[in-house]
Amino acid sequence: MANRDRNPKDANHSAGLAHEWLPWGLYLDKNPFTATSYPYSVAIDRDTTFMKLTYTFYVTTTNSGSSYWKFSLIRWSDIAVIKLLDTSAASPDTQSQVTTTSFTIPSIGTNGKGIYILLEKVGTPGTLYLGGPLLEVST
Repeated sequence: MANRDRNPKDANHSAGLAHEWLPWGLYLDKNPFTATSYPYSVAIDRDTTFMKLTYTFYVTTTNSGSSYWKFSLIRWSDIAVIKLLDTSAASPDTQSQVTTTSFTIPSIGTNGKGIYILLEKVGTPGTLYLGGPLLEVST
């Protein structure tokens, strides 16, 4: 994990609440995406609380409230959805971001094994290009 709080005088660091980013790896599929895909995953080796999730993406041609991509953050051990975000509010043919600090499942332990991202189409959106996700956590 990449450490965000390198200053030992920082209140979060002093309280043992270091914020870090997870080191995602490529999973089963790679850009560009035109169908259900599994682009990124990461193993979990300690109790981890989710703080902030950001996706940067680009959808070609069609992206709207009825044709968009869903991004599901999934817990490996039981395929539970940690957080669902989508591209529906973004304009097509534009670099966009979607972010959240609210999670359906707010934390994961080592029994969760890891997490991965599932991409799914709703309607007929254009081709998706997805940057590496940014998931800030506290351990």
